[in-house]
Amino acid sequence: MSAESLATASLLASSGACLKKDCAQGGKPAPKKEEDYTGIIKRTRPLTEVTRADVTLVEFTNIDCDGAPIVDAFPSTGVVSVLAGMQLVKSMGLPLVGVLKSLSIPSVATVQCEQPSHPARIYGNRGIVIFVCEISLDEVVARSVADLIYDFARRHRCPMIYTVEGMATGDTIKLESGEEVSLAQEDGEGTAEEGMHTEGKEKGKTNEQQTQEEEEEKKSEEGEGHENGKKGSKGEKDQKKGKKEQETTKKEDDKKAAKTKKESKKQKQKKKREEDEERSAEKRGDDGDDNKKEAIARKLYGDKVHFVTTDPALAQKLRGLDCVPVVDGVISGVTGAILAEAALVDQEVTGLVVPTSTIIPSAKSAIVLLQLLEKLVPGIAISVSELEKLEDELEEVRKAVMKALPALTPKAPPSNLYL
Repeated sequence: MSAESLATASLLASSGACLKKDCAQGGKPAPKKEEDYTGIIKRTRPLTEVTRADVTLVEFTNIDCDGAPIVDAFPSTGVVSVLAGMQLVKSMGLPLVGVLKSLSIPSVATVQCEQPSHPARIYGNRGIVIFVCEISLDEVVARSVADLIYDFARRHRCPMIYTVEGMATGDTIKLESGEEVSLAQEDGEGTAEEGMHTEGKEKGKTNEQQTQEEEEEKKSEEGEGHENGKKGSKGEKDQKKGKKEQETTKKEDDKKAAKTKKESKKQKQKKKREEDEERSAEKRGDDGDDNKKEAIARKLYGDKVHFVTTDPALAQKLRGLDCVPVVDGVISGVTGAILAEAALVDQEVTGLVVPTSTIIPSAKSAIVLLQLLEKLVPGIAISVSELEKLEDELEEVRKAVMKALPALTPKAPPSNLYL
């Protein structure tokens, strides 16, 4: 199962079918019986349209969000923001109050409670507003979306924009032996499947050579037998036999030498990579020390929520909640575009970066984020029971991945701290 299919499965489990569950349309409960579903699309009237570049924000007539804080849940690294955002929508029964449209956004319809809509959507009431999309947006669209979110916050007098993003962690699987195996491949090394394929090719080539050698030996024996029959010399036969044994021994020695040479080549390549890394560190000067500091920081704070905010009081509160300030890094997507503009606008902004897997979606990361938001945003109550159930289901997926590890060929996630 690919990382993309795993992400899709988790999103469907978190924000998909509404059968026998509360519906987020207008905060009203969904019908409890399947026969009560009609499959009829309810028409929605647009109230306001605002455009930036080729992205248009459409607000519906039922919007009533003045004074509510905003949570931007557009994904870039992993899907933790989408899992958390849609769980907020479901837990609080938030109505759909708007959408974002663009020719640059893939032509996809998301269907919830029988109602299709655009992938980039706005849910909210006077308690909170959620901007969410299950699809990662390109850089140009992300810039326009960030501008529209700032404009929305200004028009509706939103006191704070919380923008949330994932932070790629080392994707590992713990084996029954207790050993942790990384799903990412090191540079210069092939995947497990590639290794098996290469080994098979080498083995096939060896068998072909061996067959050819056997045929040559057989012909040589026939020729020797004919010559010995003519000469009738027992001494010459023994001499030929000894020569044959020497040739066989030589072939075996050649095979061993070739194997040793191959292993030696691998060791040289590994050593060369290590030397190249050392030389690169030396050329960077103090960068080598910085890398060591970064490794220590990862070990100490790699599993904590990181933050950056324009509000000093909130920064102090986040430190008290065991969150860690972002010191260095690069953040992309809508979150990156919002944070890049934070120092230039008269709007309170807080960025929350949550450690998460980029291969297998992490419900645990979404739960951590939701529990933090519950402490930051007054008047909201969030149920994480569905995400806890999803976490158990994803753990079963992890176990399945562990069993299929020899044939797994994942794409290595970026090694940077943030994306």
